Amino acid sequence: MTTAWNRALIALSITALMGFAVACGDDDGPAPTPDAGPMVDAFMPPTCDPAGACCAPADLQAVGVTMYDYMTMSLDYGDIASVCGQGCALDADPATCTAACIDMATMTSASAGCRDCFVGSVLCGIQNCVGECIADATAPACLACLCGTNAMSVNCIQNAVDCTGIPSTRCD
Repeated sequence: MTTAWNRALIALSITALMGFAVACGDDDGPAPTPDAGPMVDAFMPPTCDPAGACCAPADLQAVGVTMYDYMTMSLDYGDIASVCGQGCALDADPATCTAACIDMATMTSASAGCRDCFVGSVLCGIQNCVGECIADATAPACLACLCGTNAMSVNCIQNAVDCTGIPSTRCD
């Protein structure tokens, strides 16, 4: 019962944030018309390793979409995975909890294989950097840990790059 409650609460929180953004609009101009299709940031990786699980055009679009954008805050696919991971970190099955949360919050916008790369990244963070990341996944100490300064020297960001095929400069 607790697991279902946690998943519902996390998804409700993310949905509420996205709903707030839709209700309030943004300051960047008029809202798109309903038939305009998804709003996509100027995100296209310069290269994508074809062996990566997220290199199909639909997956690249899914991970590049800003799902919540209001003033200075935006949540993209990776941010949602991070929020879900924080909410699922203490769950008995954080992998299943995180996957379900991501699917619910993003309306299953990426393939299961691509989504599972993000789940793997979250699990890596939970296993190696929970102390540094649980309160603030954007903190410098969290990023350093995710980039390999943890006790096991596991670079969770590079693991995600290897899985997704999408390059990152976060550890540079």
